[in-house]
Amino acid sequence: MENVKDSNLKKEILRDLEEIIPEIEITTIKFLKSRKNLIFSISLKNPQTLPKEIIIKKFSGESFNTEYKNLISNFQKGILVPKIFASKKPYILMEKIDGLNLCDLLNDDLDNSTENSIFIVKKEIFEKLAEWLYNYHEKNITSDKESQILVRNKGDLRLKNFIYYEKNIYGIDFENVHEGIPENDIAEVIASIITTSPGDIFRDELLEFKLNLILDFLLRYIKINTKFILSNEEIVKCVYSNLKIVAKRRRVEYNEEILNEKIQNLLEKIKNLF
Repeated sequence: MENVKDSNLKKEILRDLEEIIPEIEITTIKFLKSRKNLIFSISLKNPQTLPKEIIIKKFSGESFNTEYKNLISNFQKGILVPKIFASKKPYILMEKIDGLNLCDLLNDDLDNSTENSIFIVKKEIFEKLAEWLYNYHEKNITSDKESQILVRNKGDLRLKNFIYYEKNIYGIDFENVHEGIPENDIAEVIASIITTSPGDIFRDELLEFKLNLILDFLLRYIKINTKFILSNEEIVKCVYSNLKIVAKRRRVEYNEEILNEKIQNLLEKIKNLF
């Protein structure tokens, strides 16, 4: 049964949306899980210019402008992101990308990941993620000095912020875009691959499988990269930093010495790619 709080919130949202999409009847509204802002999908009855189902994001802070500008900019550059249909602060109405987020995709059948067929499928998908990320970086260069090329780091590169649909990768959630080096984003993806499974993030029987995915992801980025001179030291430093943050947040029972031992093999293999 719907509680009073949700019922009142729905009424408020429906009232606000009447100003943004007038004369379009909303048949259902469904709240989606989100850490920061309110996200929900709505179904529309007989829409003329919109799909029958769209995603709406209501921002509670100042990240509205960042999300809006980056979604518009990246869509215009041909990067696969949701299309914006309408907006009025604090709401953005955007395309719903059907498909599976990469966190769920990686975790699906993870305990059987040693099977070659499963690895091949996931390998291809994570190579596509490398292609998406390189394309995003190459089209979002902010400074092209000889000493250092800077890009718009996407930020928050947890795997749940990528959707696999019809053999393509779509990026979602652009609230945390900031200027930085490409290695920052690359390292966040690597850390997310390692830590994406629930519970013990350093399960020994899964580390080898994940390491192989990480190496394939990195090799694909390196192969198609014609713009950036990547630093293995920067990638390793950022990976290490991200893993320590996740371990602390999840209260993983590893002391510093054990944590270092667990990830040292991974970091050495990353260094040897360059």
